[in-house]
Amino acid sequence: MTSNRTLTRVAVPALAGCAALGLLVFSTLAALAQQQDGSYSFPIQVTSVNMMTSGQQVSVDVQGIIGDGCSRFGQTVQWREGSRIMVRVLGRHSGDQICTMIAQLYHDTTILDGPLPAGDYTVDVNGTTQPLHIDGTSAAPSGDGTGAVPSGDATGSAASDG
Repeated sequence: MTSNRTLTRVAVPALAGCAALGLLVFSTLAALAQQQDGSYSFPIQVTSVNMMTSGQQVSVDVQGIIGDGCSRFGQTVQWREGSRIMVRVLGRHSGDQICTMIAQLYHDTTILDGPLPAGDYTVDVNGTTQPLHIDGTSAAPSGDGTGAVPSGDATGSAASDG
């Protein structure tokens, strides 16, 4: 009788421990499956960038292509690195391996965070860059007046670096 009680005293906590461990492993695996679902973010293909100004407010009008039927618009993020204003337009791919090959057109306007101190800036939208001059009272796209100046090109023609 004593050995049965000892076995019960050892077996019940051991069983409870195994159940708790199993639950922990299952929840960890479920969490990993959600994080590793294969989806990912990527910068969309930008086809045109035009800057518009209104006083000190600068906005960037972006047109682009989101690759396929498994991809959707994700988010737009922006930050400054010195005199370079970085804007990233990100798509989100579902991770599916089989997708319709139908490109989706993207068009949106993003207001740049400000105010920006007077000076010369470069606005970089997914690799397409444009100069921007702020004189302290108003902002103006540099270049030919359209604001469509790709990186490495001072002529003012619109293009993408990628």
